[in-house]
Amino acid sequence: MLLALPILGLLFAAAQGDASQAWRGFLLQVLPGYAWNSLVIALGVAVGTVAIGTGAAWIIERYSFVGRNIFAWALMLPLALPAYVSAYALTDFFGFAGPAQSVLRAQMGWSKGDYWFPDLHSVPGAIAIFTLALYPYVYFLARDAFAERGLQLVDAARTLGLSPKKAWWKIALPVARPAVIGGALLAVMETLADYGAVSYLNVETITVGIFRSWFNMGNKAAAAQLSLLLLFAVLVLIKIERRNRKRAQFTATRILATPRRERVRGLSGLKLALLCALPVFFGFLLPVALLVRLLMASEAAMFSPALVGAMIDSLSLGALVAALCVGLGVALALAAREASAHPSNALHRACGAIHRALALAYAVPGAVLAVGLLTPFAALDRSLSTLVFTGTIAAVAIGCWIRFYGVAANGIDAALARVPRNLDDAARVMGVHGWNAIVQIYFPLLKRAAGTAALLVFVDTLKELPATLSLRPFNFDTLATLTYTLTKDERLGEAAAPSLVIVALSIIPILWLTRQRKG
Repeated sequence: MLLALPILGLLFAAAQGDASQAWRGFLLQVLPGYAWNSLVIALGVAVGTVAIGTGAAWIIERYSFVGRNIFAWALMLPLALPAYVSAYALTDFFGFAGPAQSVLRAQMGWSKGDYWFPDLHSVPGAIAIFTLALYPYVYFLARDAFAERGLQLVDAARTLGLSPKKAWWKIALPVARPAVIGGALLAVMETLADYGAVSYLNVETITVGIFRSWFNMGNKAAAAQLSLLLLFAVLVLIKIERRNRKRAQFTATRILATPRRERVRGLSGLKLALLCALPVFFGFLLPVALLVRLLMASEAAMFSPALVGAMIDSLSLGALVAALCVGLGVALALAAREASAHPSNALHRACGAIHRALALAYAVPGAVLAVGLLTPFAALDRSLSTLVFTGTIAAVAIGCWIRFYGVAANGIDAALARVPRNLDDAARVMGVHGWNAIVQIYFPLLKRAAGTAALLVFVDTLKELPATLSLRPFNFDTLATLTYTLTKDERLGEAAAPSLVIVALSIIPILWLTRQRKG
């Protein structure tokens, strides 16, 4: 029911508006620009993340060179930096009044109009920032694909006479294609869902149109209709990804030995190290260094009362959402497991269907979720004659739970799939069932995956901006909303502190994930 609320709320709100002249005027004036910018940015990010992520994954898995062990995990670090944080750090540095252009003018004796410099407040600038922030999605998945099958098949192809380039193009890349496309679609969905970065860069996308329609113009119907358009685009991407996954067929092969990585020395090794260093530098090290510089240059205190309050609110919300996602995720995953073992049980089948449906909610952008929830929440509060949901922490928690349930469910499902079915039968024979089975059997086997899932949900909740910004109470600020508010007021020095806290907390699951992967 909670999952259905946003969709029903969107449909109801969209139907309340004037569908004739007002909507046609809005459609003709602003929608083409919103849609075109969103499409161009999405395509640019897809190409950029595939190029950087796939190339970095192949270099790390195929070659051994100086610094390879460091770059193997450092290439994941940009995921710890939200795109909206990178946006304001990099635009401040590379802007006309920033240090980069100021030094260039001083050294060359130039003035305004004498030279050209890339402007990050543009669609290409947005593509660059999103690509640097999101390429780890492709890198992580492609690396696993290359390590699992690609290297062995490439070595076999080389023994049959294929050149390294042909072996890469005909063997390695097709093997990793499902993982690469899956990672690229994740990056594209995150891009379409973003509001903080495009808003700061003054790039008009569908998400920006949703917020302008709702908060600036007070046109709830237009916001709902734009949200439905964005939701339709996301569902199309999900359909493409699933169709691609179904069409990919693999034959299980017995791997007799792990192939050795090619040792690269000298100048060639330095080139590979440089290729890996560039995305890490521009995607993580430079923005973090700029944040530290902004903080040190400002007169704002590192831990102001507003920052301490935002930390408390963020930690409380993150812990609550993580507990909801993991607790319900384990319960529904076990019910789905029972449903597959006993398909005649209607209750188990229903729980399994709900579990699978909720896992898809991760693809719903935060802005769409917020607009969809506000309408039914307002109706419920009117019926109760009090504010129970609208503008309360409960609304934020429910929105984030729906948004990030899939993050927890995917990890728990993967861990549960590795638990042999005969354990279930053995537990029943010994009279262990229900809560006792969960505590004595499943929890010890799932606790590592549940811990990882809780950590990922916790950090995703810290970084979530659109849903939290729309659903939060007036006196409730998370680190993300505080950062957005300060950057919107051009108080960049003060915004550096909550941004750095987000980065510090987000690094924890990144290091955890890379630690789980050996080699």
